[in-house]
Amino acid sequence: MKKFFTIGLSLILLLSLTSHLSAQTWGNNDSRLVPVSQNISNGMVSSFPPTTTIVVDNYLYFTDFFGFQVYNVSNPATPLKIATLPIPGRAMHFTIQGDYAYVCNESGVAFVNISNPAQPTLEMVRFLDYVPCRIIVEQDRLYLASVEAVYAYTLGASHSLTFAGSIEIPPATVTFAGFIKKDNYIYYVNQRYLYVIDVSNPQMMVSVYSTEFGGSGSCWGNLQIQGDYLYVATTLALQVYNISNPTNPTIVYSGLPTTHTIYEVLVEGDRMVLNHSTNAYFTILDISNPANPVALFKHDGSWYFGSSKLGFLKNNILYGMDTGQEGYRGYTLHLIDISNPLDPIHKGSLKSFPGYTRSVALMKKNNQSYALVGQSNGNPQVGSGLLRILNVTHPDDPYQESVLEMGSDIVSVTALNQNYAAVVSGTYVLPVYHLQLSLINIEDPSTPYITDNSAIGQHMGLFNNSSITSTNGIGFALSQYNLFIFKETQGGLTTLSSPAVYGGHAMGIFTNNPNYVYIAGGNFGVQLYNVSNPENPFMINYHQTVGTCWDVYVDNGVACVAAYNGGLAVYDVSQNMIIPLTQVNTVGKALSVVMLNHTAYVGMEDGRIQVFDLTNPAQPVSKGWYLTDGTTVNDMVIDLDPGKSLLYVANELTMPIYQMDYFVGNTELNATSAEARIYPNPAKDKAFIQINLPGQSQVELRLYNLSGQCVGALNAGMMPAGRSQIEYELTGLPQGIYMVELIAGNIRMTEKMMVNN
Repeated sequence: MKKFFTIGLSLILLLSLTSHLSAQTWGNNDSRLVPVSQNISNGMVSSFPPTTTIVVDNYLYFTDFFGFQVYNVSNPATPLKIATLPIPGRAMHFTIQGDYAYVCNESGVAFVNISNPAQPTLEMVRFLDYVPCRIIVEQDRLYLASVEAVYAYTLGASHSLTFAGSIEIPPATVTFAGFIKKDNYIYYVNQRYLYVIDVSNPQMMVSVYSTEFGGSGSCWGNLQIQGDYLYVATTLALQVYNISNPTNPTIVYSGLPTTHTIYEVLVEGDRMVLNHSTNAYFTILDISNPANPVALFKHDGSWYFGSSKLGFLKNNILYGMDTGQEGYRGYTLHLIDISNPLDPIHKGSLKSFPGYTRSVALMKKNNQSYALVGQSNGNPQVGSGLLRILNVTHPDDPYQESVLEMGSDIVSVTALNQNYAAVVSGTYVLPVYHLQLSLINIEDPSTPYITDNSAIGQHMGLFNNSSITSTNGIGFALSQYNLFIFKETQGGLTTLSSPAVYGGHAMGIFTNNPNYVYIAGGNFGVQLYNVSNPENPFMINYHQTVGTCWDVYVDNGVACVAAYNGGLAVYDVSQNMIIPLTQVNTVGKALSVVMLNHTAYVGMEDGRIQVFDLTNPAQPVSKGWYLTDGTTVNDMVIDLDPGKSLLYVANELTMPIYQMDYFVGNTELNATSAEARIYPNPAKDKAFIQINLPGQSQVELRLYNLSGQCVGALNAGMMPAGRSQIEYELTGLPQGIYMVELIAGNIRMTEKMMVNN
């Protein structure tokens, strides 16, 4: 049981409890992040990396990067969703054997128990040191294709993988990999070549045949086998091979039987479907004579809203994946009856939850907590955005209060005060995005509306998802070239100033202090600005990081910068100057960063969150990483309300909430020595001192100014071992830097605190 104490100078004692959270985490960070809930989850379907569709009996299974989806399709006109299982990393190609689905992600293989299709269970993720593109499972043998090799493993108890052997494949210019197995042979394709590999001895796999596709175009990795025939789709030709002798396949057809280029192939009985990706054409063919495929019907793409991907063909039902939706950004799966190949019928469809999450902010009002989630809902030509307002008062069971459709793609969002939010959005006008600042009235969270708009310049993309922040009712928003300082005045936007940003490459912004803002300046380092007079701000100094400065966060006088291809940069900013301490590599490309309790959480482009111990900021120590469900960690925010320490993540495909390790577990995590942390820091009106005691002890706090004068004291009384929290009132205390001394028995420790009253 966790203990949190709130003690003001009046010595009022309040006790609150948190309950144990039992949930599985995936990564190597010793459960420092524990999932609380998944929210507003979307997905993506793709040809490469390939998402997959399989139909078994009346159940449709497919992956969509976010996870593993299950539908009952006994009636193709009304497919019924029965389960969604998030998969850490991008859920891609999979296969089914018995009661298990084996799912490739960008980090390895996930093992999903589907014995009850309505309750699929993720039992294990085995991490690998390469990205598997496709998977084959036969009895106790598992094969994986990468862009440069085929790997064989033996499946064991508890989903263990024992390496058996591998064979290298010379990479193609563009490395799309696909493979399929028949008997003791694997047929492997990349962009340029077909290989036949004898896998009868997995320890000594041997390539027995190879051929180049030549002038017939490029293969995107999809191939099919039926009987003695192998069907390979290259963009300019359908290749049909007789493989009755696998060591010497004989080509029986090479041509383009359609009026469009082709990317994928599906085969069932005498029917074949070929598709063109970008314009959603597909053609149905008769292959009763494999050497002479005959086109029967060409679909003009009118059923689709985006690009097409062939999913599965079962019992004359074509499951066609569509990367778009009517009016929204998400995918559609079409169920098409091709029993009469001359006149196929669109029977039904299913759609994902629309919108791709870019930014998240928190708002507190009327004893309720809200997550403001900014989503992209467009494309480079036509933009629109969705602002979703979720009630997260109970973070394990959030619900949507409302959604506001906006005219352009949302980039970043912040809460200005209890009644207003500000949103930066962008519309693509060749060759850049034109940015707009919008003021949103949220007096009633169920009916938000826009009260004012202002053009604020341009940017080269919509990827700067931490580009707006606020403190004390003053907002700070970035375009590529300028910092816009504004406030809400009677429901309107009032611009206070718009100074140029050094270098003209602004990406991210952070403030927890009305006097200073920190800007991640892209290719021009991390920058510190004095905004104590918001009508006349100025830059104090900057430091050039290695890599592109994408995001910045400050806590306890330490600044952390997500430097994209440069990792994590750490600075001392306790003297209101940027002083470099160190820069360390991260496991991926760093896009976002937050800090809590001398710990940095760095969000990656590949969906991981890496955790660093900053007890000594000059020597960060990686504590491992956590693999989120989805694609990209665009933005993160911490709920610092007493006793919470929840991390909200704007992963492109979902908005998960995680319990941070400071409050994880159902027993106290007792320290071997006392620990203390002050937040917020700088503080205004009140501060919270989180402490961790090695044993029960009398606790006293003393507050000193820089002259060494004791200006405040608090006897907190006897406090238990483990985590506790003290609230300290700062009302009436002059602005400045103070030292907080914690005395617990024979332990004394000191923390610096800035006060901005």
